[in-house]
Amino acid sequence: MNRRDKLIALAGRLLSISGLGKVLARPTKGMGVIFTLHRVLPESDRPFQPNGMLEVTPEFLEAMILQVREEGLEFVSLTEAMERLQLGARYTGPRFVALTFDDGYRDNLEIAYPVLKHHGVPFTVFITSGFCDRSSEIWWVALERLIADMDVFELHDDVLLSSYPCCTVEEKQAAFTEARHFLMNEVDENAQRRILRATAGYYDFDLKALCEELVLSWEELREWGNDPLVSFGAHTATHAALERLDETQLKQEVLGGVDRMVAELGMAPKHFAYPYGFAGAADQKAFSVLRSLGYDCCVTTRPGMIKASHYSGREQLPRVSLNGYHQSREMVSLFLTGLPFALYNLVSKLRGKIA
Repeated sequence: MNRRDKLIALAGRLLSISGLGKVLARPTKGMGVIFTLHRVLPESDRPFQPNGMLEVTPEFLEAMILQVREEGLEFVSLTEAMERLQLGARYTGPRFVALTFDDGYRDNLEIAYPVLKHHGVPFTVFITSGFCDRSSEIWWVALERLIADMDVFELHDDVLLSSYPCCTVEEKQAAFTEARHFLMNEVDENAQRRILRATAGYYDFDLKALCEELVLSWEELREWGNDPLVSFGAHTATHAALERLDETQLKQEVLGGVDRMVAELGMAPKHFAYPYGFAGAADQKAFSVLRSLGYDCCVTTRPGMIKASHYSGREQLPRVSLNGYHQSREMVSLFLTGLPFALYNLVSKLRGKIA
């Protein structure tokens, strides 16, 4: 669990135990919330699950849907959410929840969709075109699978870059954390993918087959898109961290993904999700470019509720992650108040001023 998730979980527990959540929630609730999900899978007993935060169970998904409605909120599409946001203070209806799924995983169709369809819940799937083309890499899953099978894991380029012991679960977790940090922070996007491909080649690991296993094809998306509950948004061509690109590369990464969606699905997406979505991957440079491209909304992974004031900055909307760390009724209830995120953002600002 990263520091942000730890702080949000801690804030949630403190608010729940103290009873302050119910007292303080009114000014933090906002108009609604956009939830981020990735994968929906049955519970697993795998001892090594470094990407477990990206997974929730279908049982939790259904329980969350029922709970949201019990608490008086309404599920809406992103298009409807933006229409309500545009009304601002003139909107007097119920608070809303919009569900979004990043990357286009096959389990979204096979496992999540029957639950969503049964309950009549609209949702948006953000598509990375390179995953559907099988030309880009789900590198974080590849890293997990490689480390899971090794006693020693090595990162390769033209030469050996790093070697990590992986005999125990603890060593595997440390290796994943260190290798992920290296690929995300110590090399650029081009080097990141080059190193991954070289490492996969060294271990004879098929990156294309991994995409075919995990991500929906264009044909599957076309058929799925016939259901009015389903909408598709853009999520770039290769799932690059946009803030790490120059402006020309950034536009190519965004528009390249859109062009493939238009060609394959016959539609120009109105909504966009920044890959990764945190500040190091999506900040003012990316926001400026996306603002110029005229999307109805662009979503980050910075936590927070949707408020009327967000309409003027809808190229950088917050989302709340529903992930493997927070699969409980208590946490969903607190998330719907907005309080954990208000406290997290306050602490972050104070830390920034002190620093």
